[in-house]
Amino acid sequence: MMAENIEWGACPVCGGRVTGKIDSWRSGDRLHVDQPCDEPPVCGNGCPLEDFAPRISFVVKCGDGEPAKEVMKKAVGREWSRMLGKVAHVDPCVCGGTPVLELGEERRLECPDCGRMVWVARPLTEAVGAWNDRMTDLRKQDARRAAAGLLAKGIGLGVASAPHPLSREELAACGSERLLAVWDEDGRYREREVARPLPHIDHAALFDLTGVRVHHWVLADGAIVTSPDGWTEPEHGESSQTVRTLTGHHLVIPNSAVLYVAD
Repeated sequence: MMAENIEWGACPVCGGRVTGKIDSWRSGDRLHVDQPCDEPPVCGNGCPLEDFAPRISFVVKCGDGEPAKEVMKKAVGREWSRMLGKVAHVDPCVCGGTPVLELGEERRLECPDCGRMVWVARPLTEAVGAWNDRMTDLRKQDARRAAAGLLAKGIGLGVASAPHPLSREELAACGSERLLAVWDEDGRYREREVARPLPHIDHAALFDLTGVRVHHWVLADGAIVTSPDGWTEPEHGESSQTVRTLTGHHLVIPNSAVLYVAD
């Protein structure tokens, strides 16, 4: 067995030079390549790569007369390039937004437009795969609903645009007898259905939800939040849901606070 500190390729953060320690040993025409535990790759510019990718470990064919060291270097370079490729192809969110990587105390891939996210509690390459899989599933759900004629006014499980607040002109022309009023009260979200003649509510936005598919989040404290976003089954240990309000804000709701979500 030999241990080599070799160049792997480019840094996914800054493009600088990445090196790392690799163990390899030959068995017949097979070369075993293994990254030692607790030996993450190192960026020459100091970028943190500890949680970027799973540990390298594979077996590659080594032909007669081929130097094992050169085979190992080429194989590690290919594997590192493959991991970089996985991170380079992050699907856009179903709402059209571009997800960004947040590296605070709670690391996550999050869409800044609608708040959909996956937690990065594993190598980043796998988190990107989880994000892409989730977007694919949402698009498939929308396609099925569109085929069944269930997407009203472009509202679906994935590609969902919130209805807009009525302007004075739209309110005057609106024939609906009941509207939804949404406002903030002491920094807290509030909403209630109102009937004509419409009461005066300071700073309330009024919405006509006739024919629009929305979801009603009923919470344990009795509050109701109407949103274009439906419930998403937690897949990676998420303890909360981020949903959009009709006014375009985001609410983070603990899963334990949700009684049910109704269409």
